[in-house]
Amino acid sequence: MSVEITFQLVREFLDYDAATGKLTWRNRELKWFANTGSWKRWNKKFSGEEAFTSHDKAGYRQGKVLGQFVLAHRVVWLWEYGQWPEQVDHIDGQKDNNRLCNLRSVTNTLNAQNRKKSARNKSGVTGVHWYEALGAWQARIKCGDVNKHLGYFETIQEAAAARKAAEKILGFHPNHGRGA
Repeated sequence: MSVEITFQLVREFLDYDAATGKLTWRNRELKWFANTGSWKRWNKKFSGEEAFTSHDKAGYRQGKVLGQFVLAHRVVWLWEYGQWPEQVDHIDGQKDNNRLCNLRSVTNTLNAQNRKKSARNKSGVTGVHWYEALGAWQARIKCGDVNKHLGYFETIQEAAAARKAAEKILGFHPNHGRGA
């Protein structure tokens, strides 16, 4: 049986430092433990220590609360706003930076509009690639589920400018396409 992780529970178990983005464990009360004195050992070992120090496969900080794995940035959002977000975007792209000023609640589409440049990118410009059949640079953009062809261009600079203009019109975050 799992316990729902709520705003009240998170506030009871954790402290959050908005300046550093760190979560730390608070003293736990007897009610969370069998009456064996293990709560005293837990408090001696963990109280005041940083929480969520391990990382998941994608590199986000994670930890367990009452046996359930949760991501630190989502817990920070719950701790601060009292509700679970659909998704949380790290504005600067740094997965360890859980300062509130670096987090925003977003949809999947908005989250995708603040991605780093793909490691597979060969041109150096997100959304621009060499189109061999025409001997030109092609610019494309995807917004939501829609792929849009922006045109063919003689120079990579022209293709990059078309891509940046489309990003601005479609509301992409200025950090989109940052280094991989």
